[in-house]
Amino acid sequence: MDLNITSDMTIRDVIERFPATRKVFFRHRLEACCGGAHSIAVAAVARGIDPDHLISEIRRAVEAA
Repeated sequence: MDLNITSDMTIRDVIERFPATRKVFFRHRLEACCGGAHSIAVAAVARGIDPDHLISEIRRAVEAA
């Protein structure tokens, strides 16, 4: 599986491609409905989350699925 998930991808795109990531976004209160058009980097910074750390969590969720 291609895990080329980058911080410039939108939340919505990542969830659509990798549904297992929904729980990671939910845990960080990042949603796809209203904020899904934002990139992972923009959404993470807005919540005070390190984008690289979030990407690592997302990749682990995909690998575990």
